[in-house]
Amino acid sequence: MPGCCRGAGPFVRRRAGEHLGGPRPFCEYRPMMYRRPCCPDRPHRPSQAHRALILALMTCAACGEDPRGTDAPPSTGADATPPTDAGPATTPDVSTADAREGGSGGGEDASAAIDATVPPDSVAAGLAALGAAPCVDNPEFLCARLDVPVNHDRPADGTLSLAVAVRPASGAASSGLLVNVSGGPGYGGLAEMDDWAWLDPRIRDTFDMVFFDLRGVDGSGGFECPEAAAAWYGRGLRATTADARAELAQRAARFAEDCPAEIGQPVARLAFHDTTQAAHDVEHLRRALGGGLVTLAGVSYGTQLSQTYATLYPAHVRAVILDGPIDLTRRGIEYATSLGAAVHDVLDRTLAACDAEPDCAADFAPDTAASTWQALADRLEAAPVELDFPLASGAWRTRTFDRVELDHLATVAVYEETQRSLFLRALAATRRGALVPLRRLADAYGGVDEETEAADHSGFSDAIYYTVTCNDYGRVAGGPGAFLEACAAVVAAAPGSANEACFGDLPCATWPGAESEAPRPDVFAPAGIPVLVIHSDADVATPVSQGEAVVAALRAAGSKVRAISVRGGHHVMWGSDDCVDAATHVFLFAPDVPRADTNCDVDLLGFTLPLSPESAEGYAEPTVFAGSLVDELYALPWFPWGSAWGCDAGGTGEVDDTGVVSLTACSFVAGLVVDGGGFYDWETETLDLTVEVSGAQQGELAISEDGEGGLVVSGRWNGAVLEE
Repeated sequence: MPGCCRGAGPFVRRRAGEHLGGPRPFCEYRPMMYRRPCCPDRPHRPSQAHRALILALMTCAACGEDPRGTDAPPSTGADATPPTDAGPATTPDVSTADAREGGSGGGEDASAAIDATVPPDSVAAGLAALGAAPCVDNPEFLCARLDVPVNHDRPADGTLSLAVAVRPASGAASSGLLVNVSGGPGYGGLAEMDDWAWLDPRIRDTFDMVFFDLRGVDGSGGFECPEAAAAWYGRGLRATTADARAELAQRAARFAEDCPAEIGQPVARLAFHDTTQAAHDVEHLRRALGGGLVTLAGVSYGTQLSQTYATLYPAHVRAVILDGPIDLTRRGIEYATSLGAAVHDVLDRTLAACDAEPDCAADFAPDTAASTWQALADRLEAAPVELDFPLASGAWRTRTFDRVELDHLATVAVYEETQRSLFLRALAATRRGALVPLRRLADAYGGVDEETEAADHSGFSDAIYYTVTCNDYGRVAGGPGAFLEACAAVVAAAPGSANEACFGDLPCATWPGAESEAPRPDVFAPAGIPVLVIHSDADVATPVSQGEAVVAALRAAGSKVRAISVRGGHHVMWGSDDCVDAATHVFLFAPDVPRADTNCDVDLLGFTLPLSPESAEGYAEPTVFAGSLVDELYALPWFPWGSAWGCDAGGTGEVDDTGVVSLTACSFVAGLVVDGGGFYDWETETLDLTVEVSGAQQGELAISEDGEGGLVVSGRWNGAVLEE
């Protein structure tokens, strides 16, 4: 819909009128760049969007997991063990938040005949049998519950209940089920429920769209361990010395004990939360919806689950899209070290990109972005820095910023273009002695409430992330010592860089119920199934080497593979770039037609918001003031979602969930006081303000973005009447 964004929020580049969606909810590092539009009538608070991402960025040493069964290695091929229980339970009038475990199992025999085209009424019949009803959050979809065995190898041992949402195809005939396979593991699939019409209306006409919450996540169990997670993440995961690594190992071991205990489920039951069992869940769901072919759209961890399903049930798959792909052959420790190296690489490239871009470089002159980063890192390595931080109440609080927080912020900030740009702007401000912008980004990206300084880890299930990851990869050979030694080598290779990414999956070294590390599965090479692989060389969640390895293995096996290679960009690209979207849709609607690979170029940096003049005397021109005020608002990591903040030099600001902006004695630079407000229009992605300015400059201004990349400014400034 007009005005909707892809990602955590619309960031409008005023000078170019360009839409720059930020991440929303991001899985994985656990980040997962999700590409769903925000809706003006249901705005999402960025605090949750960014919280999910940033926590994510601490633990994706295994954003995806391998298809290792709990009791034995899985069989492969069309005759893999299918769900065998009798029939799905029904629950009418289902909300996406109503998930609880329980009920009876369901499914049909895997040998049922499969048609290339599934008539819509077969899906409709399946939905009717499930007692599906319009979803509360999106009535175009039908929500239902599907009961599946806890252990598909022994279906009589009990069931659990999955939350499912389906939008039947609008057209006369369907090309089958288009199954959205979400990332994490730990993000809810139903939170991504969307008809994708904003991407291409043919999608909703052509496919029965299916979303589901992975077993244990949100509506499919709601497993959480927030207290244990807060203790694990609380002091950061940076460890550059032997003592720090020993302390981190102790915290990881405590978390491995405390998280399963907080979940409140027997360890023996948690052992069945792995990717192989989840793949059987998908098959159970396919049969409940008519038994036709599926097209799997997997993102990040979802690529792991998609590959596992296609390996177990190849005869049931029409096509596979792997966006931000996982290489199944990598050990967990190999994944972890590649993450650390990827963060180092993209951080270096981000700093270099700024130094090569005149507007960005100007804010660091005569120094460089790279030298400024190193100087700040060295300063914080020596000791934390105190700063006066403005609160939304109008009060001030003394806070600190340290090297661990800088590491975490940088790890998250390099995730995608918008965050890289905001990080660079905040880094440049430190040259003026201003640490408030950097502290604010660290809070926003770390899910920290500025008033209470408490972290909110909602929006992502750390419980499921670690349960699935550790069950899939097993306890690393050599235990915590081997894991720490491998990460220490990564740290030593780039001592001045951000160094926490490698350590995220350390709890798996002692995770209860996880088996010893087993041999990795064979390469993904399904015979006859068209596969599209989308990968970016700036991906810090599933490093580009993984996508390249997946493509190479598919080609070596003679599989039908097509690749979209992105230079720049971020993790999970479908839905955030026109070049990627066009090539993806060509594949989606005609996957069997041979075509060449596609190369897409995406900027590494999203935009440049230059620093505002440092003193009030620099605003003698009203257009300079107007442009700076708009830039300062867009530089807030949560704007324009509902939030309140303390302005950098005093006063307060607020934007509500509808886009109404209020500024009260707000000073973004000492000596200028701004009162007034305005409105952010979600439909046009434009900002209109009416403000009164006092102090070193005086005026009453009306400021409007014109939708073409410029500003319209009118009113009075220092006694002169302005002409538009």
